Amino acid sequence: MVKKRSGMTLVELILVVIIVTVLMAAGIGSILRSQRAFTFNAADQAVSSMVRTARSYAITGRAVQDYTDYNGVNGTTDQVTPANYGIYFDTAKNQVFLFADIRENGNEGIFQPPASGALGVYKADKDVILEAYEVDDSLNLLVGGMVKGLNTANTILYSPIFSDTTFSYYDASTAVIVEPSTTSFFVYGIREADRTPARESCFGIQPVAGVPESLDNINVSGVDCPT
Repeated sequence: MVKKRSGMTLVELILVVIIVTVLMAAGIGSILRSQRAFTFNAADQAVSSMVRTARSYAITGRAVQDYTDYNGVNGTTDQVTPANYGIYFDTAKNQVFLFADIRENGNEGIFQPPASGALGVYKADKDVILEAYEVDDSLNLLVGGMVKGLNTANTILYSPIFSDTTFSYYDASTAVIVEPSTTSFFVYGIREADRTPARESCFGIQPVAGVPESLDNINVSGVDCPT
């Protein structure tokens, strides 16, 4: 009597290994795609949330501590409404800052962070950082637009005093305040880095309302996601 063999042949075992490998590869790919989508959406929402928060602070006239005796009343212990609430986009470091511009030296309108970069820290002639966000390294922070012929503006300024929106450019050596005009348009967004095609999401801000709107919903000639 011939006994039947039990178990798997070598060919069957190889086929099982191949099938398991394919399934694992497909699962890992799906996980990575989901992770990239989550990272992208989180950054997209975080940046726009900061912009809307700055605008909301300006509309409601939110006060901060009067570190510089900005209003000349009660020294530096009271609360004061700043000249601007601003959003500064540092594309070199992939960082976004929400700040209160409370300087009283006559040149409000540019971002002057304290050297430490710490939240809530104040130093003479510098601004108070209220919130900071670092965009993931897998993404690129984008800034551009049409601002009186300049495409280098990197700061949005919401004034609770004059109820307007202006755009300016700042770096370590240059500070240019750009007043709004009928051709002013600020664009910011994020794009996946090192991917083709790359997912991107961009928003535009006009100086009248100062509301971030998706470029997909705006029909302005010549305005696209920055390259």
